[in-house]
Amino acid sequence: MRGLAFFNLDTKSTGIIEGIRNASGVTVDQRRNRVYVGGADGLFFLNDNKVSEQLPVKDNIQYLYFKDVIFFVNKRREAYRFDYGVVSPLQEVQGIAIDKLIVDDEYNMFFLQNRKLFRVKLGTRAVNTHERFTVDAITVDFNYKPFVSTTNGLYVYNKYKYALDKVSSIVDLKELVFNRLGEPIYVVEDHLIKLKNPVTYLHD
Repeated sequence: MRGLAFFNLDTKSTGIIEGIRNASGVTVDQRRNRVYVGGADGLFFLNDNKVSEQLPVKDNIQYLYFKDVIFFVNKRREAYRFDYGVVSPLQEVQGIAIDKLIVDDEYNMFFLQNRKLFRVKLGTRAVNTHERFTVDAITVDFNYKPFVSTTNGLYVYNKYKYALDKVSSIVDLKELVFNRLGEPIYVVEDHLIKLKNPVTYLHD
């Protein structure tokens, strides 16, 4: 059974979060500084004491993402949104198998299916593909700019060209996140690595 732990980058403190069976998805509401966790028994949030409290979602959650509302993918690879206590299918990709998804600052949703990258504008069903890339991880920075880790490097989405621009040659990332300073934190094999400089890209 998979558990959940935390590691504070500033204080170096660690701990175990109890009460979430097979924790698979973790996401953060940056505005409220609230952590949500998905597991075999549904959706949870961590209170100020790092104690898990269950929300009214009963599903086997494999992946979570937060932007304005909670998006989640279940074990059947179906995508849903959870908003004001209501679960509804993500109409833009209904009937499409999803592994992971992110939403950027322009409300483009990027999603993975068998390590292939696709893009759809929320509110539409016009799915575009970035099929030449084999993807290991997708994420956004603190400003919701999308980053895509592939087998030949790290890319950022260029909304003016509707294309991915390469920003680093780093490969084999299992996961990638950014802190508030824009510094990347990533997992390679079994190592957690934090870079002290932001990833450079062309600002808007």
